[in-house]
Amino acid sequence: MTKLDKLQNYLPSIYNEIAEIQEILKAESTKLEELDIDALAVINSVFIDNAEDVGLKRYEKIFNIVVPIGSTIPERRSILKSTLRGIDKLSATVVKNISLAYQNGEVDVSFVPSNIIVKFTSVLGIPTNLIKLQEYLNGRKPSHLGILYLFSYLLIQDIDQVMTLDELETMTLDKFAF
Repeated sequence: MTKLDKLQNYLPSIYNEIAEIQEILKAESTKLEELDIDALAVINSVFIDNAEDVGLKRYEKIFNIVVPIGSTIPERRSILKSTLRGIDKLSATVVKNISLAYQNGEVDVSFVPSNIIVKFTSVLGIPTNLIKLQEYLNGRKPSHLGILYLFSYLLIQDIDQVMTLDELETMTLDKFAF
């Protein structure tokens, strides 16, 4: 049922025959539909996964985040989510949650003397948005700890066990170890 139908149902049926009333109801129904769209946009801006530019700018201002020029909406959302996930004391779980905020950010985290080891498990090669993750983790970690990033690559000896020839033809070279 449209907004116009709802408005018409509120009035006695005698008003259905008056052209001026119908024009007023059409104008009001158009404005009410626009208000519904605007209200939905406001609701969506509250949630980082749905927020567009205006909502993201508000969150970036709240958390004092300076976003690099040219960052896409998904990149900005990743930065915000990692900021929210990283509020706690730095631990393996926190590093894992921060990494999950980034695309292809599934990791195993371990601590060894003087280093945090972050091993990417969700992709072959170097994941997208790695630089932003590195910048964020470097800002969060204690200064006496280093961070080692480990990546998975295909080895030539493993290809015949893992891939068919058709799959191999579509694979880019950045997925292979040299």
